[in-house]
Amino acid sequence: MAEARIRKGGSSRRRCAAALAMLAALALARPAAAAQTPDGDDSIDVSYRLQRFDGSLRNDPFRLYLLTSVMPQNGMLRVCGIYVADMSDARFAQLGVDLRDMNSALRVGAPDRRGVRLRPSFLAARRAIVLEDLEGKPRLPEGLQANCVITDAAWQERFNDEPVRLELTRTRFRSLLLQYWR
Repeated sequence: MAEARIRKGGSSRRRCAAALAMLAALALARPAAAAQTPDGDDSIDVSYRLQRFDGSLRNDPFRLYLLTSVMPQNGMLRVCGIYVADMSDARFAQLGVDLRDMNSALRVGAPDRRGVRLRPSFLAARRAIVLEDLEGKPRLPEGLQANCVITDAAWQERFNDEPVRLELTRTRFRSLLLQYWR
């Protein structure tokens, strides 16, 4: 009778091992959260990368221009940035809240490689009406100053060519708590 017993758990162990291996692979691709220390400000120059975000929500058009620069300093990653917001008062106020959200990030590095994740709340802010020339190039205000941080992440040459992405997330505590009240 003992010989006919079917051994259970072997396939579940393999599934568990496969799931752990998959989680380990995902952990390697996830950017490391870096500690950041304020490091003064910097004047905007041609080395800054410009990203433009635009859209409209509920008939409220907006444009956000993000200027960032990454550079080495004493073997560590230094990031400087500013955003220029062309938007309504309400949207500008909400943007400040979203930038300080615990789940928002400024990600340095390619999406398919391990990068560095920073809190975007260090970014300098400037509100202005931004006009564009006939070629679509924005005419940003003069005298922009970016805020800078030094991270605890080691500098890698690949950061010169890889993107810097802004990931805004709005944490909704109601949806987090709602699952326990059902």
